Amino acid sequence: MIIDMRYHIASLVAVFLALGLGILIGSTMLGDGLLVAQQKLLIDRLETDFEKIRTEERDLQAQVAVLEDRVAVDDRFARTVLPVLIKDRLYGKQIALVRTGDAADHRLLKELTGVLRDAGANVVSTTYFTQDLETLDQDRRQILAQSLGLAGAANNLPNELARGLAASIGRGVASPVMAYLRQHEIIQTSGDFQAPVDAVIVVGGGLDEKKQGWRSVDLPLIENLQKMGVSVIGVEPEAAKNSYIRPYKQKGLSTVDNIDMVPGQMALIYTLSAGKRGNFGVKDTARQLMPSPAEGFSY
Repeated sequence: MIIDMRYHIASLVAVFLALGLGILIGSTMLGDGLLVAQQKLLIDRLETDFEKIRTEERDLQAQVAVLEDRVAVDDRFARTVLPVLIKDRLYGKQIALVRTGDAADHRLLKELTGVLRDAGANVVSTTYFTQDLETLDQDRRQILAQSLGLAGAANNLPNELARGLAASIGRGVASPVMAYLRQHEIIQTSGDFQAPVDAVIVVGGGLDEKKQGWRSVDLPLIENLQKMGVSVIGVEPEAAKNSYIRPYKQKGLSTVDNIDMVPGQMALIYTLSAGKRGNFGVKDTARQLMPSPAEGFSY
């Protein structure tokens, strides 16, 4: 059982306050000898209880340390065997990564790129959104629309931008939108945007529960990629406080909500290689942790 130290400390403080009040009242009603004896019994009992709590806390800390060591060993083992299990599953596939939310950092994107390459895929491009389009005020939207020759489209700017980005990311079609967003540091890119891809992995999930950036970035981009016939999969790290998985599911995407974990990375490779649909992970939006061998994925 987990001990709540704050609760016990508060209880001990309350006992000492009651003790002080008892001393004040008892001193007027009892003899000094009896009062001292009662005080000693109470203090001895409190010391015994407090030592018991400290012992239980040390035992719990030792148990936690053992469990953390086991988890670390399991994780190292999983990451060691992962490249063997996914080898050549995506051989020759052209993949584009698009990070829309801020829950996935550059380290995770680098790790995910490595996993895809271990599976034989070619990660041809990576696009990072550095700003949330929802934060753009009306004046800046108007300026942006005019600069791109989209006069009168300021109110529908997210969809217009998504159309140009989808053409560049999914089909390798040159678009002034990509160059403009790059120039104004709304996005950062790396890789080759000159050829079609087999699939786009949208890496969402936010750190701020109040923001809904998926409305202005993810959904318009997904819709336009789907119209072009490009396969799209939505993923996010398990620690994302603001999950994008539900909106992704509403768009009919296969999803993985723990892409920072080995089971999530294996689920992604399976989905890409087998072409089957599913919602995998550890959150309440997932149907199962990962695909089973019975579903056609031989390990």
